[in-house]
Amino acid sequence: MITLTIEGVSVRFGRKTVLHDVTMGPLHSGKLSVLLGANAAGKSTLLRRIAGQLQGQGQVRVDGQPVCDWPEQHPSRPALVPQDIFTGTGLSVMEAILLSAKQGSGWRVREHELNAVTRLVEQLQLTALAGSELHTLSGGQRQLVSVAQALVRNPKVLLLDEPTSALDLQRQFELLTLLRQLAHQHGLCVLMTCHDINHVLRFADHVDVLHCGQIVASGEPRTVITPALLRQIYGIEASIEQSAQGYPYVVVLGTRVCATSAE
Repeated sequence: MITLTIEGVSVRFGRKTVLHDVTMGPLHSGKLSVLLGANAAGKSTLLRRIAGQLQGQGQVRVDGQPVCDWPEQHPSRPALVPQDIFTGTGLSVMEAILLSAKQGSGWRVREHELNAVTRLVEQLQLTALAGSELHTLSGGQRQLVSVAQALVRNPKVLLLDEPTSALDLQRQFELLTLLRQLAHQHGLCVLMTCHDINHVLRFADHVDVLHCGQIVASGEPRTVITPALLRQIYGIEASIEQSAQGYPYVVVLGTRVCATSAE
C-alpha cells in the first residue's frame, strides 16, 4: 500500500507565510482525497510543495521516504497536474502525451508505450483530437490532455489542481468517475483540489480542509462538510440535503461574512 504523509509543512514567500505547520495523512493508495478551501487558502502552494517543486520547513514522504529523494521520473515521485497549462507548442495531443511517457528514457517509442497512450486517449475521450495541435484546443480539452500526460507516467501518487475547472458538466462527471476508478481499482493515491462541494460529497473518500494556511478539519466528507464548516470557510449559510438517490448535496441559503484566507 502506498502512503503519502505531510508533516509540519510551512511555506513562506518573502515575509508572507502561506502554509503554517500543515500536517496531513497518511493518505493511502486506493483512495480519492480532496483538499478543500476558499480562494487563496494555499491549496495550490501545498500541492506544489507535495510535488517537490517548493522548499520549506517540514517533510513530505511517499512510502516513508522524502519526496525529493525520489528521482524525477520515479513512480513514487508525485505527478502534479497544475491549473495553468502550457500551450505554446506545435505538438499534437498524441505527441504531447508520448513525450511525457518518454521523459527520462530513450526516444524510441515501443509498442507497449504507444498502446498505453492510445488507451489513455480513449479513456479521456480524446481520440477525435489525437492529431490536433495543443494550441487549437479549448481550455477543457487541454486540461484533459494534461491529466493524460500525468497518468501515462504510471505514478503512485497523482496530484490535481482543480482538474474540472474548465470542463463542462458531462466531462466533469466522467473525469471524476475515472479518477475514482483509478484510485479504487488500480491502487492510485489521488489528491485533488475542487471548489464544487457537491462533487466532493459525491466522489471523495477523504477530505482535508485548508483555511488560513492550516488544516482545520479532516475525515470522511459527509462527516466533515457541515453547515458550520461552510460558514467558517466560505462565509455562507447553507444546508446539507439528500437526493432521492441518497447523495448529500449543499443548498446555499445566503452569505454571512467574507471568509478570510491567506494569499
